[in-house]
Amino acid sequence: MSALSEGRNLQATFRDLKKIAGRTRKDIVTGVGLPNSVSSLPNGKVVLQWITPGYHLALRFEGQGDNSICEVTHETAVS
Repeated sequence: MSALSEGRNLQATFRDLKKIAGRTRKDIVTGVGLPNSVSSLPNGKVVLQWITPGYHLALRFEGQGDNSICEVTHETAVS
């Protein structure tokens, strides 16, 4: 598999989830796997990032538990 193929596969996996915003952290991690990066923010928020060659998605969650709610903060795809 080429490096860009890995990114396209990850993007397709996220696309299969349909709507991402409003889903729980547990739903997303169950659907796509563990993130490559986890960063804590002020006020109990957390950013999870999935990073592969050709694709990067950062999601911010309101809270740190499995039931925290998601919002998309950044998405980049290279074709």
